[in-house]
Amino acid sequence: MATVARSLSVYENKGTDGNWVKYYCYSDLLPENIPGDRSVTKEVFMRSEDAAKAGYRYD
Repeated sequence: MATVARSLSVYENKGTDGNWVKYYCYSDLLPENIPGDRSVTKEVFMRSEDAAKAGYRYD
């Protein structure tokens, strides 16, 4: 049985109040305004639990 691992990219984006908010999402589903390079994405996780423990919220 084959399994596919989907990595999670984490990044920061300005919220509606102007403050930076920490988000994570699957790397293949990054929002269009977020490039998948290291200038914006901060880290890559393999589990959503790990991203949440690091203070990121799902986008």
